[in-house]
Amino acid sequence: MKRILATLVLLILAQATYALPLAQTTATALNVRIAPEGSVVVSLPRYTVVGVVETQGDWTKIMYFPGSDPAPAKHGWVSTYYLRAIKPSNKRTEAQPALPADEMPITNDTASAN
Repeated sequence: MKRILATLVLLILAQATYALPLAQTTATALNVRIAPEGSVVVSLPRYTVVGVVETQGDWTKIMYFPGSDPAPAKHGWVSTYYLRAIKPSNKRTEAQPALPADEMPITNDTASAN
């Protein structure tokens, strides 16, 4: 839980610095690729918070943190279908609280996703 919160805080800071929209993964294991339809480099678990860099058709380039340290930020491509936008708070100093898992509006639920 601490790792999730640390990642969320880091991404919120990144959003404030780089103005990246935030999204959350909805698939159980979302494959991150080196390019749209490219080879898989890692799979992210459900509810991982990522920064949205750009979207090209059905693919979205994301920024994610594989650990709690912001220095090794990584980029990759995922299917846009398995992302849910996170609306930022109007207050710059407060982070939006995460919803409990049983209240998350999940529309795309699969065991593994492209």
